[in-house]
Amino acid sequence: MIRRQQRLVTALLATADVVATELALLAAFVLRFHLPFVPAWHGQPAVGPYLLLGPVVAITWPLVFSLQGLYRPSRTRSTAEEAFVVSAAAVVATVALFGADAYLRVYSQRDLP
Repeated sequence: MIRRQQRLVTALLATADVVATELALLAAFVLRFHLPFVPAWHGQPAVGPYLLLGPVVAITWPLVFSLQGLYRPSRTRSTAEEAFVVSAAAVVATVALFGADAYLRVYSQRDLP
């Protein structure tokens, strides 16, 4: 019974992480290109690459968080340790996301005539 509840909590946390990262990606696009806070000097890019990045984000962030052990219950971590682990996981996920983005951009443009 406890394992079933733990799996449910883990699934809810992973789902919340996916939803939060997808909303953050959307919010970043809207803030950057549709609101006058920071002018887009080179014009507004196509939304296509951002839509391609959505599934990559949805896979990368929960995978990295899971590999960092953030979905496992841990009662021994202090608040500072937890903040450090979350920050480290976010950095690793961001680096992985930049790598995936660069890979997608290079190989999606390579196929074009």
